[in-house]
Amino acid sequence: MKKIVGLLVCVVVVVACGWLIFGDNDLLDAELPFAFPAGNLAAAVMMVAMAAMPMLLAQPGSKLRFVAKWLLVATVLWLPVSMALAGGMQLSYSGWQSWAWMIYTLLLLLAIPVVLVWVVVAAFMAARKGATA
Repeated sequence: MKKIVGLLVCVVVVVACGWLIFGDNDLLDAELPFAFPAGNLAAAVMMVAMAAMPMLLAQPGSKLRFVAKWLLVATVLWLPVSMALAGGMQLSYSGWQSWAWMIYTLLLLLAIPVVLVWVVVAAFMAARKGATA
């Protein structure tokens, strides 16, 4: 039951953040404390919620859970790494920092759905194997 609640919370967070980011919203123009853009925070929260889903679904102690755990850690670190590369909270890049940020972000955006699909397929295979045994 805890898994389902956790997954539902993650889905609601992803949908809400996606609505903020991809919808026609004036909310993203709001400046948070320390002149931090709200869109950056919404993107980070959305990515963490997406990366938490495989962690919730993977079997404890499995190699897949290990991969999901490290993906979640890398995703949680996305915003601090982005700020460190930018040298501030505005996330404006130039030179090698822009390439490093793009590569890191792209790897996360590719890894999150791949690991999520991998966990879902593994769960279906385990359920199917248990049903035939």
